[in-house]
Amino acid sequence: MKWRQKLRRTYTTKPIQWSYRGMGEILIGFCYGWLPVAASCYIQIGQISPLVHWVSLPIAFTIFNVILINEFPDYPADREFGKKNLVVRFGKERMSKLYALMSFAALCSYVLAIITCVPIKAFFSTDLFSFSLFSQLFMCFKVITETGKNWRGFAIKP
Repeated sequence: MKWRQKLRRTYTTKPIQWSYRGMGEILIGFCYGWLPVAASCYIQIGQISPLVHWVSLPIAFTIFNVILINEFPDYPADREFGKKNLVVRFGKERMSKLYALMSFAALCSYVLAIITCVPIKAFFSTDLFSFSLFSQLFMCFKVITETGKNWRGFAIKP
């Protein structure tokens, strides 16, 4: 847990400030996606099973997207004050495409996890996983139906 706390502190505090360098989103995906799952697995069985990676991927992709979508309304202020997160670095249009891609990656990781080694009961035993899965299905449906249209009309208005 100390490792996670140290990483969390470097998100906005000097000298590293990951959120100001475009790495904060990835750090949060790791710290709130893979790390808690791996740590709880290690505490319970004394090792990190390969199963951990498959279970944590959908969580990490979804958390990454939560952080990414919350940067869009802050774009003008972040740009003005020099906070170079992913949206400021690459622009709203590119990041709206990345948002859709990460939603699709989360859905694919659910499917791959079930195909490879994770029992299906592991994903549907909690309401959170079911909600996350259905929200990913909805986002992928939106991506497929909006493919030929202007990206400005999809999900996020740059």
